[in-house]
Amino acid sequence: HLETKNKHTLSILRITKGKMFIKLFSACCKMVVLHTHKKSFLTPSSGKNCLTNFTKNQMQNLNNFFENYARALENYDTKGLSYMYNIPCTMLSDDATTLFNDMGKLEGFFNQGTTYYRQFGIAHVRHELWTRRAQTEKIMTARVNWKFYDSNHKPIYNCDYHYTLKLDKNNQWKIILSVSVNERERLEEWQASLKAKAEPSLL
Repeated sequence: HLETKNKHTLSILRITKGKMFIKLFSACCKMVVLHTHKKSFLTPSSGKNCLTNFTKNQMQNLNNFFENYARALENYDTKGLSYMYNIPCTMLSDDATTLFNDMGKLEGFFNQGTTYYRQFGIAHVRHELWTRRAQTEKIMTARVNWKFYDSNHKPIYNCDYHYTLKLDKNNQWKIILSVSVNERERLEEWQASLKAKAEPSLL
C-alpha cells in the first residue's frame, strides 16, 4: 500500500513539474518574441526608435528643401537645381530613363528645361508636399505636386513628381531618383486648351 501511495505521489510531482515547465517555456517564448519585435524597430546601440527621431529632426527640413527647389525654378537657377541632386542620380518617366554621372551634364539638362519654362511664361512656382515616408535612417520618399503660374499669378498647369532622397555626409537632402508622374500629359492639356481658345468660334 505504501509503495502504491509513493507511486501516486511521484506521478503527481511529475505532472506538476510538467505543467511548470510548459508555463516556463511559454513565458520564455513570449520574451523572445517581444525582444525580437523590439529589435526590428530599435537601434542596438541606443535603444531609440530611429524612425521617430528621423521624423522629428528631418521632416521639416524636407519641406524647406522643396521650398528652395521652387525658388531655384522661379529664378531659372540651373546650378542651384543641380546642387540639390546626388551624383549619380536618375530621371525617370514613362518615355525615358536618364542616368546622370556628371554634374555638368545634369546642369545642361536643367538648362534645356528652364528654356521651355521661359517660353511658357512660368514666373512663379509653388509646391505641395503630399506624402513623405522614411525608408531608412537616411533615405526618404516623397510625393510633390508642383503648381506653375505666370507673372500675374494665373495658373498655367500643375503636375506630380515622386522623389527618393538621401542625406549626404553633411546631413543635407539630395535627390537620387526623380519620377515624373504626369508632367508631359498636363503640359499637353494646357497647350491644347490654349490652342482651343485661339481658334475662332463658329457660334
